[in-house]
Amino acid sequence: HESEADFYRRIYSAGMDMVQRHVHGGNVLDIGCSSGLFLDVARERGWGTYGVELNEQEVGIAQRKGHQVWNGTIDEIPETAKFSLISLWDVFEHIKDGVAYLQNLSKRLDRGGTIFLQIPSADALAARIMRDQCNMFDGLEHVNLYGESTIQRASARAGFDLVAVDS
Repeated sequence: HESEADFYRRIYSAGMDMVQRHVHGGNVLDIGCSSGLFLDVARERGWGTYGVELNEQEVGIAQRKGHQVWNGTIDEIPETAKFSLISLWDVFEHIKDGVAYLQNLSKRLDRGGTIFLQIPSADALAARIMRDQCNMFDGLEHVNLYGESTIQRASARAGFDLVAVDS
């Protein structure tokens, strides 16, 4: 992301602005943290920073920046580790059983913790105009598509209250 760092910093900062209306610090776990750019933004705001990432090279970059990052999935993290915030930036739509995944994540949250999902919206104007030409509908990587009503239902089924949606 180095060449696009300013672009991503703006997006991650807007996400943190949204999150910080509901949770005010603590430890954040970023699922699919890549090289840790979101974790950089969170640390600048005083958060403890943790992540999981499948790409071993990116894990190394994030670790060299001082973040605690595990190579693999959430199952690599000790079960006793709890977080005020768990974030998934463009990850949730790749998960086959989103409801079960959210339920699993809930075990990792501090009381009153928040899960933040950045997902492409199937309700988006671009998706409606481009239809099957839109990369969201690739059928390979994006195994689930969500709009506002479907993410509301998935959240409720997993036992969460949806507190904010922005598009």
